[in-house]
Amino acid sequence: MKVEIIHPGDGWVLDRLARILIERIPGAYGSPHASRAQADTDIAYFMHYGLFGQSHAPVRGCFMPHKEPPDAVFDMAARHAGFCVAPSRASVAECLPFNAATHLVYHGIDLQAFRPRLRIGFVGREYPSGRKGSEIFGFLRGLDFVDLRLTNGTLRDDEIPAFIGDMDYILIASKHEGGPLCFQEALASGVEVISTDVGMVSDFRDAPGVHLYPYNDLAALRQLLDRLLARRLQLRRTVERYSEAYFAEQHLQIFQRQLGR
Repeated sequence: MKVEIIHPGDGWVLDRLARILIERIPGAYGSPHASRAQADTDIAYFMHYGLFGQSHAPVRGCFMPHKEPPDAVFDMAARHAGFCVAPSRASVAECLPFNAATHLVYHGIDLQAFRPRLRIGFVGREYPSGRKGSEIFGFLRGLDFVDLRLTNGTLRDDEIPAFIGDMDYILIASKHEGGPLCFQEALASGVEVISTDVGMVSDFRDAPGVHLYPYNDLAALRQLLDRLLARRLQLRRTVERYSEAYFAEQHLQIFQRQLGR
C-alpha cells in the first residue's frame, strides 16, 4: 500500500499530524500543497479539506477538522472525497450529510513531549549554614517530573510576583524561619506551597494549598510530590490513549479498509 499525505507545508498543526502518518505508516510519503501522486499510489489523503483536489491516486480521502458555515469548500470536499476523517463528533456530524464514509479519529499527541511536570519555585538565597534546606535541590533536580527554579536572590522586588505566579508550587525547605515572607506571597498569588513545618507556616498548616513534609526527609517529600503529581496524571488519563501511535493505527485501518485489505 502506498499513501500520499498532502499537507500544508507551513510547519503548523496539520503538518505535525501529517508527519505522524508519514513516519509511522509503511508506504506513506508526504507532498506539500498539492497531490503529486503517480499511478503507483493507492490513496491520496488531503490534510485538510482546503487542499482537496485532483490526484492520480484512485482513492482520495480528506481530513475534515471543522466547518465555519457557510463553507462551500468544506461541503465540496466532503461530498467528493472517497472517505473523510474528522477529529470530533461535532465535525463528524458536519460531514455525514455529504459523506457516509466519515470516521472519527481524535488528534494524536506526543505523550513524551506532553507529560505532567511540577514547576516548583524557590524564592530566596542559599546560606552557608544550610538553614534554607538547599541540600534537597539536587534530589529535586533528579526527578524527571520536577522543574525546579531558583531566584538565588537575583530578582528585583517587582520581579518576584511574576516569578511566583509562574510556579505551580513555592518551596520552603527551611529548618529555621520566622516567616518566610514568600509563604504569604505565594498564597496571596493563589499558588500552593510545599513546606517544612516551620515559622509562620505552622500557624497556617491546615490552610488549603499548604503541603507539609518533615525537614530534610526525602522519602516523605517524594511521597508528597507523588501525590501532587497524581492529580495531573488523572487529567492525563482522559486523553492518554490518543497517542501518535493511536492516530497512525486508526488511519492505517481506514486506509486498508478503503483498499479492501
